[in-house]
Amino acid sequence: EEAIVPELLQEEATADRIAAAVAPLLPEAGRASQAARKQVEALRRARARLGPPGASRRVAAIAEEMLGTDRA
Repeated sequence: EEAIVPELLQEEATADRIAAAVAPLLPEAGRASQAARKQVEALRRARARLGPPGASRRVAAIAEEMLGTDRA
């Protein structure tokens, strides 16, 4: 499993931690940083794995089918 974006929840979401997570993503010499390019590519891979829009509906339909509560 690939971590794409740091997860800073509740007390972990401090100004210092957010700044540290964002700093590598800021442009360098007017161009996207290497970290930003890597993050965009990782997000593209994640989107490709999810498939077309409607992933949550497809998962819900599978769960309903498994539970025998299919609404269709």
